[in-house]
Amino acid sequence: MEFAIILLWLGCVLTFTATKHQKLLSYRLSKSAVWSVFALFIVVSWFFMAVDYPFISAGLMVLLCIMMMWIIVVLAHGHSKLKLLPFTAVGVVLSTALVQLGGM
Repeated sequence: MEFAIILLWLGCVLTFTATKHQKLLSYRLSKSAVWSVFALFIVVSWFFMAVDYPFISAGLMVLLCIMMMWIIVVLAHGHSKLKLLPFTAVGVVLSTALVQLGGM
């Protein structure tokens, strides 16, 4: 479960780095490459969550996590001045802590 959440967080941060509004990197990443990796992360996360939950419920959990993480990425990026690595590391730690505490 933790690995699935980490993959989703990394995928959400990657998709954000492909937008023109990001300031985590000095350049934008390729949209087609980023979205391909994001789609792969979604599928892999879905299968990891399907170990603990029924397949449809796992899909809904993936969708819920993506929506939550995109909002967190945008709001946190607007209020923090962190670069890519610290920003991603903080998100991984908080997401993993949320899973370990039973929030997901």
